[in-house]
Amino acid sequence: MPPELSAVIPTHNRREFLHACLDSFEHQSVPGETFEVVVVIDGSTDGTAEMLTDFGPSFELRVATQPRAGA
Repeated sequence: MPPELSAVIPTHNRREFLHACLDSFEHQSVPGETFEVVVVIDGSTDGTAEMLTDFGPSFELRVATQPRAGA
């Protein structure tokens, strides 16, 4: 069954803030299978991609990367 909600989070060199944000999704009162989180990494150089690889959430996490493009 597809998720009911998708949250899209663009990020650039905000690894710690992103980790805290994703951690808050882990503590939602709704089941993890009802939503997905899509993170778009905009040329980060602070280890964001590696953190996401190790995160292992209970919800669907999709990651897209692109060269630094800005807003």
